[in-house]
Amino acid sequence: MSYTDQDVREGRLLMNDGRDNRLAMGDKLLSIAARGQDSDFERYCDEIDLSVRTARQSIQGIATCSSPTV
Repeated sequence: MSYTDQDVREGRLLMNDGRDNRLAMGDKLLSIAARGQDSDFERYCDEIDLSVRTARQSIQGIATCSSPTV
């Protein structure tokens, strides 16, 4: 498994905090996605009650926000 119980706890807290932590949640999702396989990512999303589609959209948003501008 590419994530820990601590990752799940942190993800649940971020989900509970709602919209104020969208960037933090996106960062967490990005770190989970980078560590493992799609099945691990999907299982993680399930454990924190987040749809995989929404999670992937969050990651795309983070990539957009993190991209350097020229």
